[in-house]
Amino acid sequence: FFSLTLAPSTGVGKRCPSAASPGQLHFCPPRGTMDDLWEIELTRDKWVPVDAAMRAAIADAVNSTSNSGQFEARGFSYEVDLNAMVQRNKSTQRTRPIRRKQSAAAQEHE
Repeated sequence: FFSLTLAPSTGVGKRCPSAASPGQLHFCPPRGTMDDLWEIELTRDKWVPVDAAMRAAIADAVNSTSNSGQFEARGFSYEVDLNAMVQRNKSTQRTRPIRRKQSAAAQEHE
């Protein structure tokens, strides 16, 4: 018996096993490669590349069963949530959208 769950915010991804729920499958958020460019929306329609601390948190999130990672910057603690595709300030709860822009090399291989 398998159940399928779609990550609500992305609607895309590959079917993969969930370590938290053995015997169940869910659709994982897009994983990408280290060559992919991750961006954050600072203001409406103004996307900028993420910094090194956030890239490290994204790498942690990609490798975790919870699809989330944590980092500190500018005196605040943040969480990266790949299921919701957001960065969350842990003290204010403010979220900002994040996105993955696939590298040109990865696009050629699809």
